[in-house]
Amino acid sequence: MPISLAMPQFGQSVTEGTVAAWLKTEGDSVERDESLLTISTDKIDTDLPCPETGVLLRVCVAEGETVAAGTVLAWVGQAGEEVPDGSPPVTDESVQAPEPSVPQRVPERRPVRATGSRAGFLSPVVGRLAAEHNVDLDAIQGSGRGGRITRKDIERHIVDRSTGTAARDPDTAPQPLTPMRAAIAEHMSRSVRTSPHVTTIHEFDMGAVVRHRADHRVAWEERGLRVTLLAYLMKAATEALLQVPAVNASLTAEGIRQFAEVHLGMAVAVSGGLVVPVVRNTQTMSLEDMAAALADVTEKARARKLKAEDLEGGTFTITNHGAGGSVAGTPIIHQPQAAILGFGAVVKRPIVRGSSHLLPDADDAIVIRPISLCSLSFDHRLLDGAVADEFMTAVHASLQQWS
Repeated sequence: MPISLAMPQFGQSVTEGTVAAWLKTEGDSVERDESLLTISTDKIDTDLPCPETGVLLRVCVAEGETVAAGTVLAWVGQAGEEVPDGSPPVTDESVQAPEPSVPQRVPERRPVRATGSRAGFLSPVVGRLAAEHNVDLDAIQGSGRGGRITRKDIERHIVDRSTGTAARDPDTAPQPLTPMRAAIAEHMSRSVRTSPHVTTIHEFDMGAVVRHRADHRVAWEERGLRVTLLAYLMKAATEALLQVPAVNASLTAEGIRQFAEVHLGMAVAVSGGLVVPVVRNTQTMSLEDMAAALADVTEKARARKLKAEDLEGGTFTITNHGAGGSVAGTPIIHQPQAAILGFGAVVKRPIVRGSSHLLPDADDAIVIRPISLCSLSFDHRLLDGAVADEFMTAVHASLQQWS
């Protein structure tokens, strides 16, 4: 008997998804747990596995179409079996909503307003995009099921409106935003609109860390463990967040919420964008634990194996922009957190060491040290410069303690 594959609900706040790509076509043989299609939401891109071994009998939702959780995407069965007419009723089993691993605060959704008489046909994500760009919905012919206006319809309309024409040379025509790129654009714009950003940049001497890592690297590799400099920064940031808890916080409608636990969001570059999986309860982890957890979330992110709950519940974020050679940066806060720490590339620099006063004297010497310019972008509604600098000083002190 054919089995239906439904659009899952990826977390409490994600009620729809877009079929980014079908990895199989109708009539293809498929194995149980083999990736069947790629789903994109405003939080995550992930591959959806086939529920049973058999044949892909029917594709019910085209690439690029956005549908609600529970919508039947495809039917899988044995060759020659007939697919039932119509879609079956949505059940809890067909949606298979994952349970979040920690309690989550679901932000209240405010109604969005878009011009035109067809706003009632929009999903919340599409409605918000239409409202932000002042899109006249009556001017758009929806390509979704039943004439529903999809995110791609809105994005295409915005591009056409900006160029003043719908007929463009395909070699030079702007490409519509992917769902991930559109989500990043929306999140970053909202963060800048929401939080008054201030960035402080500190010079971190990484000499103690580099020496400690060199002394233990062979032993770690024999155990199959790769400890990166970023893992040391995770450890130092965690200790600093416990010392300066005002940074481990977010601003809510009721006031400032400080967190007792540290859940680090780690920005990971993936094909087509960026995701921020969360390493939970780092206050309980050793350096080796953090290195293993970092490797795990990075591998899952790049293999599209993350679940929605892997991206939720972060209290503070670290971004390693130095991985691409950047020596300094001003990262944008990952809402609704209070701050984000940027890790610049570690490079050898000449540093003057000597007496404590600023005037030159005979005790001064120029030494070569591995230096990283680390930046903290923080929400000035929650934090002042003195608190931000106290936190950065605590991070640096923690990095210096390795021996």
